[in-house]
This record gives sequence, structure tokens and C-alpha cells, in this order.
Amino acid sequence: MAGEVGEGGIGEVEEGKDDDEEGEDDDRKSRGSGGDRRRGGSPKREIREGRAVVLIFRGSNGPLGFIVWNSPPEDSKRSRIYQWRWQLGKPNTLTCQLPTRKKMQWYFVAALLTILTSSQGILTTLSQSNGGYKYDYATVPFLAEVFKLVVSSLLLWREYKSSSSSRMTTDWNSVRLFPIPSIIYLVHNNVQFATLTYVDTSTYQIMGNLKIVTTGILFRLFLKRKLSNLQWMAIVLLAVGTTTSQVKGCGEASCDSLLSAPIQGYLLGILSACLSALAGVYTEFLMKKNNDSLYWQNVQLYTFGAIFNMARLILDDFRGGFEKGPWWQRLFDGYSMTTWMVVLNLGSTGLLVSWLMKYADNIVKVYSTSMAMLLTMVLSVCLFNFKPTLQLFLGIIICMMSLHMYFAPPNILVDLPLTSKAASESLKEVSVERRTDS
Repeated sequence: MAGEVGEGGIGEVEEGKDDDEEGEDDDRKSRGSGGDRRRGGSPKREIREGRAVVLIFRGSNGPLGFIVWNSPPEDSKRSRIYQWRWQLGKPNTLTCQLPTRKKMQWYFVAALLTILTSSQGILTTLSQSNGGYKYDYATVPFLAEVFKLVVSSLLLWREYKSSSSSRMTTDWNSVRLFPIPSIIYLVHNNVQFATLTYVDTSTYQIMGNLKIVTTGILFRLFLKRKLSNLQWMAIVLLAVGTTTSQVKGCGEASCDSLLSAPIQGYLLGILSACLSALAGVYTEFLMKKNNDSLYWQNVQLYTFGAIFNMARLILDDFRGGFEKGPWWQRLFDGYSMTTWMVVLNLGSTGLLVSWLMKYADNIVKVYSTSMAMLLTMVLSVCLFNFKPTLQLFLGIIICMMSLHMYFAPPNILVDLPLTSKAASESLKEVSVERRTDS
């Protein structure tokens, strides 16, 4: 996270927000004489020599800003002061480290996403009756989109009532971008069906792991996010680990067909992986392109998601000649308590993904879903008498190594020279040249 400290107004921070909801009322009460400063104007400020203290605030019409003082202002308790570890990088740039509480928030969300994603397949299996579904499975995604839309609308209304600083961009040039992820997923679903006509299920599952690598590539190309060599190695290791866990024993007949599919099947599999990664990367771009409320962005995203899923139900009616009647008459036919749990689980998973897209990134989501797949296999051993294989254990070990490589600090993974270690430990305080901007 970096902010300019050159001539002019308050330096802007490109990504991240202060997500502590508690204390927002105190912030609004404490604006007082400093209110104009927090609204993102061009106030006078001074950077003095000595210990740096960073005041974090939420601007009502702009991105998160920061001000550097020699000592905390008088209203520091009400303005929520954070002391950041920071270093002086290129000219006029402060490189700051995210607060520990912020990191812990997305760690918790990622872990919760892993648990919910792993339980999705198990709940879906439990919702079957005699090996089939008594309900129309196409209605589940539609109801999940409606659930996400209702929850996001309620949270948006609550945020609007409690805070006047909620941003909602209603310009058509911004709103028209939100149907694009739904269109990409619609094309992706059709490509998936086309791929399965050329390859078997096992091969398709293994090829699906390509989306881990394609997400990293598109993450770098479109979002301009730089990854270290260790992180690239970790992403490749994650793809290898998930693939290893899915490969069956070499003595089984399905192993012979693993690399014997037609070339069209492999091309469609690669296209499917690229479309899946593109949808995720584009969604992250939408969520981070401005400082709009997360709930307002979700309302737009899920409105179009519900519309496209409803269009699919209507299309299925026309294809079937309305034999079972219109879709709204059979919407809840065959639903049980387990089926409703599937809907709520799928909807909750989507809400967590949107949070990660806003405040973390696609790579965190990829790791969460990959770990969920491994967790599902482990739970299947206990619930469905699934026989664990050597490949499963090897895959889990490789994925854990990948997880550690990607998120651990480099100085833990690599023995750095003593001079580098000493330099990294001296970032808590730094002397700043005396300068006054007006």
C-alpha cells in the first residue's frame, strides 16, 4: 500500500480500507475542526523530524487518506491512530504495512470460505434421493442469487441509515460493467458441457486445476499485480498438489484415458480455465475500481446474476416444451431442509467471495477453494467410506507447502544476509526530512 507525499493534497492510498465498523460514530462526532481535512481537500500539513504517527481516516468523497504527524493530535483516541511500520521508498512515497487486525480479518474470511466450500459438495450429495434429485437443480443457483441480493440490500440499507459516507455510483457507465461477470460465467458453463463431450470426468477435474495458474497469469496481466518468484513457484505447486490428489491409482483403467482425449477436449479445457480465471479477475477489478460501498456493488452484481439465472430457467422451459409447467410453479418442488441448506451455503459462499475480492485478492480465493477441495476429500473418508490414497496425502502435503511459500514472509523462507535482516528490523522508526507543504 503506497501513498504519495508530494506537493498538493493528502496522499491517497490505492487499496484497502479501514474496516473497523466500531467507532464510526466517534469518527463522525470528532470531525469538528478537522472535518474538512478528512473530506479529501488540500489542507496544510507538515512532516516534521522525529517519530512518525499515521492518522487513518475514511474520506466521505474519496479514498482512504493518511496524515503524518510528529506526535498524535489531541483527538487521537477518537480518530483511531495506528502506528504503522513504514519505510521511505522512492521519492515522495511511503510504503506502509497493513495493520495486523486487517490481515486477521481476511484470514478468518478465507478460512470460513474454505469450510463452506468444502461442505457444499457434501450437502449436495446428502440432498440426493436414490441417486437423483427430486428438485430442479437449476433453481438452486437462482435462489442463491436472490438470497445474496436480499442480504446485500438489507446490509446496504443498514449502512446507509447509520453512515452518511456510503458511496454509491449510479452512473450508467459504471453500472453497465456489472453484467459482464455473469456473461462470462454463462459462456464458461457452456464450455464446460462441451468439454465433457470430449473428455471423461476424471480428466476434466484434473484439467480444471489449470485455472489456478491462469488466475495468477491474468492477475499479473490485467490487474498489474507483481508476484515474487517464490509466489509463482507456490502457485505452480498448488496446481501440482491439487492435481496429485485427484490422480487415481495407476492400476485403474481410467488412468489409461488420462492423456488420450482428443485435442479438442484439451483446448476446451484450457479455454474453460481461462474463462473461470477471467471472471474472477474481472470481478476483483469491479470491486476495487472505486470506493463504492461493498454492499452497493453486491446489489448490482447479484441483480444481474439473478436475471441471468432466471433467463436460464425460462430457456429450459422452452427447450422442454413446458412439460413440467412454468419454472415459477415448480420453484420449490422437492425441496427439503438439506436442499435449503445447499441454497444458503451457496449464497453465503458468494458473499464471502465478494468480500475477499474487495479487501483481499483472487489468489486468496484460489487458495481457499483449493484447500476446500482437499478438505472435502478428507471429510468424505469419514462420511462416505471414501478410501484415502497415497496421492491424496501427497497432494495435501504439497498444497500445505505451497500455502506456506506464498504467504510466509521471505525472510522466513530464505536465509537473508545479516545486513538485510538488520535493515528490515529497523523499519519501526525513521527520520524524515523537515518539509512544509501548503
